[in-house]
Amino acid sequence: MYREDYITELDAFIIRRGVSDHQVIEQTKTKKIPPPIPCHPDFRPIMKKMVVRMDSPFFFTHSGGWVEGNRYTHSYLWKLWDKAKKDVGETINMYAGLKHSSCSQLVNEKGLTIDELQMLTDHKQRKMVLKYAAVEVERRRELIQGRHHTAITQEENSQSK
Repeated sequence: MYREDYITELDAFIIRRGVSDHQVIEQTKTKKIPPPIPCHPDFRPIMKKMVVRMDSPFFFTHSGGWVEGNRYTHSYLWKLWDKAKKDVGETINMYAGLKHSSCSQLVNEKGLTIDELQMLTDHKQRKMVLKYAAVEVERRRELIQGRHHTAITQEENSQSK
């Protein structure tokens, strides 16, 4: 992601390019620019602490690569993932951890519907969303009992009043 892909006025990111054969390419996999992705409020403090390198076009840079201030490479991200999962005793691979876990978490913990998840992830086909989102037993139980799961607990709800 390039620095120019964060739109301050929208507080959102625009995915304009991808990586193919280890090279940045000036288009996405679908050759279409998806709608802007809002910046999560929990990420803003992290952004404020990030070192922004004005000599690099990249939004996220690291010093562990061959070229100082370059983007994170796929192999370096795998190394970081492997270290992090080892540190916490996890076994999930990066692809499943980022795609499957995130989508499943949004359905099971945040209560999103498959339609909402499809809208959020900008998947064109519903079957792709179903591939990534595993609905857990407890979420199914809530649905069977007619309870609508929300991300806001009663305690949080009462504090906001």
